[in-house]
Amino acid sequence: DCSESLRDERPKDRLLGGLLSPEFDEASCLSRDQSAQYWKQSNHTPSPYLLQKLRNYESLHRRWPSECNYVVWLESGGIGNRVISMVSTFLYALLNDKVFLLKLPDDFHGIFCEPFPGTSHDYSGFDKMFYCEEGQRLLRRFAWLFLKSNRYYVPNAKQWIGIQVRMFGFAPFPFERMVSQSGYFEKIRNMYYEHSTTTGEVISVYQPSQEKEQHTEKQSHNVKALSEIYLLSFSDVLLTTTFSTFGYVAYGLGGVRPWLLLKPENDVDPSCRQSLSAEPCFHFRYSYDCKTRKHVDKGALVPCVKHCEDFTWGVKVVDETLVIRRH
Repeated sequence: DCSESLRDERPKDRLLGGLLSPEFDEASCLSRDQSAQYWKQSNHTPSPYLLQKLRNYESLHRRWPSECNYVVWLESGGIGNRVISMVSTFLYALLNDKVFLLKLPDDFHGIFCEPFPGTSHDYSGFDKMFYCEEGQRLLRRFAWLFLKSNRYYVPNAKQWIGIQVRMFGFAPFPFERMVSQSGYFEKIRNMYYEHSTTTGEVISVYQPSQEKEQHTEKQSHNVKALSEIYLLSFSDVLLTTTFSTFGYVAYGLGGVRPWLLLKPENDVDPSCRQSLSAEPCFHFRYSYDCKTRKHVDKGALVPCVKHCEDFTWGVKVVDETLVIRRH
């Protein structure tokens, strides 16, 4: 297997620097155990504090003592929205010593591995108080918190390039320049099949599924969608559609700074720009300042939080050195 021989040259750390517990049964979920073979090697190391919090949480989740507080995640949106909101909710539970529970719909059962060893945003004016310290102190008193959100708070190739194209009704692209996903795949595949490259390199184009529309209510559709997210995350270079949480999850998993297809302002080829980080965009960021009781620009307060390249109303965590270099 050519692809296996290529990725075998990279150091394999199936526990991802300690993020995964050694208590996991490898045979219970092959994707969790083998994904590290295909992702690019990360330059980031988990902090000892984070690793200790994870081990403490695993113990808490197994014991479920009577004095536990709980946060229950409720699904909303498509698979991309669901994954980033699940991650955000788990982080909230981790930092606040709450037990994280999932209320999974029927179309989501059997898609993910067991989460821990030994275990099988539009918001109103009141909701924005969630981000204030006094609101957090109040929430700590409740044993149960229900959270429903869809936002973020192959062969032996030298290089894998992933392309994720999504069509939005509110931001249509000229048809000839950005056709539907399946048609786009066929067009690129035929181009490289019929014409050789000037350098003599062999380029192959693959697409595992031919889903044209989102059907989150179908489990089979969700299985294909999650498979494609993981395949995209293995890419060395990733090109994604703006505003798409599907793409956010893919490059977040792979730790890759993607190239973003920006919405064209007129009938010209859409430009693309490399993102400043592999972090997802918090589309509808809150602008409420708890101290001053006023609305402020959250993208201009600290160097590590900037407005998103693909959606200027939102904010994201960025690499400060890249911000300085770009300017």
